[in-house]
Amino acid sequence: MAILGDAVSSPTLKSAAQRELPRGLSKGKQSYPNFEDEWPMYQPIPKLESKSQCSGEAEYIGDISKFKGEVHAAFVTADEAVGEVYTVDPSDALVRNVIDLFYKISDSCCLNNS
Repeated sequence: MAILGDAVSSPTLKSAAQRELPRGLSKGKQSYPNFEDEWPMYQPIPKLESKSQCSGEAEYIGDISKFKGEVHAAFVTADEAVGEVYTVDPSDALVRNVIDLFYKISDSCCLNNS
């Protein structure tokens, strides 16, 4: 969707193209009871990743450079909780090289019908 940019006219579809999610400054605090008589069972310990996350040294998936030929998958969700999709035609997107592959449930080798 991001490749299409302004060519997407539907506001609903346009939101899918906005991949970078803005996130403002956040703050949190949690308090837990301290059962010192039962240590080390309930002894508080720091999370292993906390120092690298707080210092900015942690690497997140959004920080990693893309590889040549890298693709990603996206699940398409519905606006209606109960509804039926009768047909999906990806031919226009496939012809325009906007997508590399279109995979539907009937392409699956194994269906869970139980």
